Amino acid sequence: MLVHKVRHAFHHIYDNLIDTFDWVLKADDDTYVIMENLRFLLSHHNPNELGYLGFHFNNYIPNSGYMSGGAGYVISNKALRRLVEFGLNKKGACAITNSKLIPEVSEDFEIGKCLKVVGVPVLSSVDIAGRESFHPYPLSQYLLESLPEYLYEWANNKPNAVNTFLT
Repeated sequence: MLVHKVRHAFHHIYDNLIDTFDWVLKADDDTYVIMENLRFLLSHHNPNELGYLGFHFNNYIPNSGYMSGGAGYVISNKALRRLVEFGLNKKGACAITNSKLIPEVSEDFEIGKCLKVVGVPVLSSVDIAGRESFHPYPLSQYLLESLPEYLYEWANNKPNAVNTFLT
C-alpha cells in the first residue's frame, strides 16, 4: 500500500526535516529526474507559497485533478506543512478512499485529494515553451506514439511527442 508509505514519509519529513528544504520530490524508484531542469522549473515558483506540480491529470477531483505518481510530483514546503497539519494529522480530513471495485488504493489520487481538501493549488509544470516537464511514460512510448488512450483524455496538457521532446 504505497499510499501509507508516502503518508508516513510526509509525516517523517515534517517531524524531522521541515526547516531544511524548499521543495520535496516524491518519485518512484524507476523515475528519472534531470535535476537541473527541475531546479529551473521550481525557480519560477515560491516554496513559501502553497502549491504542487507534476504531470497533471484533470479527472476525478473536480476543479483540481491530481499529479501522476509515476511521473513524480513536487510539493512546496508550505504545502507540505499544510498537508500534514490540516490533512494527515486531522482525523477524517484525508480519509483514504476504499472501494470494492478498485482494490488498489491509488497513492497519487489520495495525496492529490488531500492536497485539494487542505487548499493546496495545482501549479503549472509546463516550461516557457509550453512543453510538459513531467512524463508518466518512457520517452520511447511518446516517440512511437504508443501511449495509452486514457492519457489523451486525462492529461491536462495533451501529450504530443514533437511538442514534448523535439522542439
